[in-house]
Amino acid sequence: MVDLQTCFSVPADTEINGKEQKLIVDQDYLDKMLKFHRRVNPKEDIIGFYMSGTEINSQVLAMFKMFQTIIGKQKNSTSLAGNPLLLLIDPTMQNNRLSIKILSIVTASIVPVFAECQFSFATKDYEKTGLDILFFG
Repeated sequence: MVDLQTCFSVPADTEINGKEQKLIVDQDYLDKMLKFHRRVNPKEDIIGFYMSGTEINSQVLAMFKMFQTIIGKQKNSTSLAGNPLLLLIDPTMQNNRLSIKILSIVTASIVPVFAECQFSFATKDYEKTGLDILFFG
C-alpha cells in the first residue's frame, strides 16, 4: 500500500525539432523543490510523478526516466524498487468525470510496459464534496 499525501508541480514543456520532440524541465526549480521536500518531509520518499494526458508518449517516458534517477538516489528504502509511479490525469473531463490512472512499470525491456494499479481515495469530510463533484459529475 502506498499513501500519497503531498505533491508539487514540475514546470515542463516540449520543444519540437523536426520530427523529434524533447522534454524541457526547469531543473533548477525541480532541484529546489526536491531539497525543500526532503527538508520538510525527511521520512517520506518521492514515489513518482503526475502528468496530464491520456496516453504514454515520449514526454511521459522522458519524465519517467528522470524520476527513476531521482528515486534511485533516495536515502530511505522504498518498496517501489527504483521505479516511479505515474499518476495520469485526463484533463478532458469525459462524461463530466475526472479520469485518473496510476501506472507502474512491469518490465523495462526495450519497450517499457506499464500496468494500471488499483487505488482508492481516503478523504476528510471537508475534502469530500469537491472531489465528489470532480469524480462523479
